[in-house]
Amino acid sequence: MNRTANPSSIVRPAVYDSINRQKLAAAFQFPAYVWVGMVLLAAAAVCYSLREHTQAELNIAGAEHRIIVDQIKRLEIENTRLRRELDAVEKDPRTIEMLARQAGMVADGEAVVLVERQPKPSQTFKPQSGLKD
Repeated sequence: MNRTANPSSIVRPAVYDSINRQKLAAAFQFPAYVWVGMVLLAAAAVCYSLREHTQAELNIAGAEHRIIVDQIKRLEIENTRLRRELDAVEKDPRTIEMLARQAGMVADGEAVVLVERQPKPSQTFKPQSGLKD
């Protein structure tokens, strides 16, 4: 069992390791057009993603705009109705008289007759039969 160190056995695996590493590195070296293609593909994917996100935000903003425009139209119609009502209250004598009568006022020369209302027979108290006192 007397072995002597063989220098070729020590150097040989190191040489093979170096050759294997070079082959492995050569296998991962892509031509320039492949790298350019990958970069362009990644840039296109980012651009597409941004476009879709922006389109979604634009759709949401458009829907909100339509809702607000509808609210504005409804409020303008309500404002027009209220302006007409206000003009009628300020200038139309029939409207003024109607509101005054609703408030309990009477015109000059009118007599006020108070009538006491009698309750209807169905509204009078009827004792229930069958109850013990």
